[in-house]
Amino acid sequence: MNPASKTQSTSRNGKASGHCAPVSTPDGNDDHRSISSPVVLFDGACSLCRREIAHYRRVDHASRVTWVDLSDFGPGRVVCGIAYEDAMAVFHVRDTQGNWHRGAFGFVELWHHLGGYRWLGRFIRSLRLTPLLDRAYLHFARWRLRRKCDDASCAAPSNHNRNTGQAQGYTGNSGHLGDSRCE
Repeated sequence: MNPASKTQSTSRNGKASGHCAPVSTPDGNDDHRSISSPVVLFDGACSLCRREIAHYRRVDHASRVTWVDLSDFGPGRVVCGIAYEDAMAVFHVRDTQGNWHRGAFGFVELWHHLGGYRWLGRFIRSLRLTPLLDRAYLHFARWRLRRKCDDASCAAPSNHNRNTGQAQGYTGNSGHLGDSRCE
């Protein structure tokens, strides 16, 4: 098996297996924070998403999180081993163990790494509310994607299960992508 080739699939709890290698900075140097820090994939072209991520970045005083703006990529690309279309459809966070968390599971994972939100992540996990919040989030995510794609400028995810909102499985090539920060 080619070491640059990874299989990514999602389990029922919203966690996807796979990993993201060190993020390359624009000057071509590896940013080794991604080895021990979570990676967040977000849509920087979405004004709501951009505002929310800007808030989280301000809260991330210790720069513990690696932020990857999907608007720097395009359809048909693979970002951190996740198909661009799938990453655009649902919020993705890679934890420090290399596991992917999608939707509300991703938000709870992100909050675990942000000082002012740790309590909220623990609270939601302790009450086992994440699956319920994930169902609500998936309705929002589908609405956001439809709204974003009204002008036909994007493609719907190719392997998105419309019933559960979870990826059915994806074999991505996370080899050199030129402009990729997650090689």
